[in-house]
Amino acid sequence: MGRTVRINDALYREVREHAHAERRTIARQLEFWVRMGKASLDNPDLPTEFVIDLLIARAESRSLVKPFTPEGWDNVQLGSPSQAISRNDSGKSK
Repeated sequence: MGRTVRINDALYREVREHAHAERRTIARQLEFWVRMGKASLDNPDLPTEFVIDLLIARAESRSLVKPFTPEGWDNVQLGSPSQAISRNDSGKSK
């Protein structure tokens, strides 16, 4: 649900410029800045750039997400934990 909020003209121009540059609507730009400010205040130990990256990542479509695969693990087949334990135990001397 939308609400009307009064802001001064200088802030409106700044929001409009940033919204255009970041391809957001003015309302979405304001929402982003509010969320960024709130997250930064709630987590003062986190760098602002990290908070921004986190908010952008959360807003991205899940279809763009690629699972992390460590380098060299492309062809590794993972089994159940019990298989991993039995493989590790078989190489040990008793």
